[in-house]
Amino acid sequence: LEQKLIVSEQLSDNLLKELDETKTQMTQELMSWKLVAQQQLDTVNTELELTKLEAEEKDETILQLETERKSFRKLVRAQYGLVKSRTGQRLSRFTDKFGRRKRN
Repeated sequence: LEQKLIVSEQLSDNLLKELDETKTQMTQELMSWKLVAQQQLDTVNTELELTKLEAEEKDETILQLETERKSFRKLVRAQYGLVKSRTGQRLSRFTDKFGRRKRN
């Protein structure tokens, strides 16, 4: 009986050691998996932030281009108005001269 008790204690001790080893191994695997998952999450977050920054830069570029287009259109309209006015003045002067010559 005493020998069975000793064998039983040894088996219990061996089972406890195996349980502790298994627990330690599973804890290490879990920590390793957690580290890998955190690294992947950090990578995805970094990519997301970069994508957001690129989108903001593109939005800013679009706004700048739209502003430049509006300014350019204003400039073209002003230049067109100036050319139209000068052409009208030249035509008027030409008509005056032509009209005068015709009268003379």
